[in-house]
Amino acid sequence: MSTLIVQLPAPPRLSVQDPPAAPLVPEWDWVLVNESRQVVRQGRSAPADCPSAGSVVAVLPAPALSWHRVTVRKAPAARLRAALAGLLEDALLEDESQVHLALAPGWKAGEPGWVAAVDRAWLKAQLAQLEAGGATVDRVVPAWAPSAVPEGHAYTASAGAEQLAWR
Repeated sequence: MSTLIVQLPAPPRLSVQDPPAAPLVPEWDWVLVNESRQVVRQGRSAPADCPSAGSVVAVLPAPALSWHRVTVRKAPAARLRAALAGLLEDALLEDESQVHLALAPGWKAGEPGWVAAVDRAWLKAQLAQLEAGGATVDRVVPAWAPSAVPEGHAYTASAGAEQLAWR
């Protein structure tokens, strides 16, 4: 089964000035891979013009996420969100209802682990654009996540601006 990997555009940065107007038809970078994980095609296009695939993975850009190291006690699944929100209350810039929280894979109750926070409205808008273009997202993954070893990654962001992601 082929997989379409789509790099979501970075969210607008906070600024004293009004943000520049978003393009009417945003173009997103994408890669189509086959079941052997070999690149079949790659390109940049509007979500509606992306190739169809058996699975779609949306990649969150590093500037869209904030990472928080917490120790979460064992809690029933129905109360886990409330437990995370309580632990992150002072660390989040937004109200907890405005962020989507995700635990890192391999999370274990009672052990320190990473929690990713992303603006809920922004994420919903990005996924809605993909779905409007005919792509149903199966997974959302971070482009960059914390690790035990410090690492840096330099890349070119939108409008040719150089960025550094540090973990």
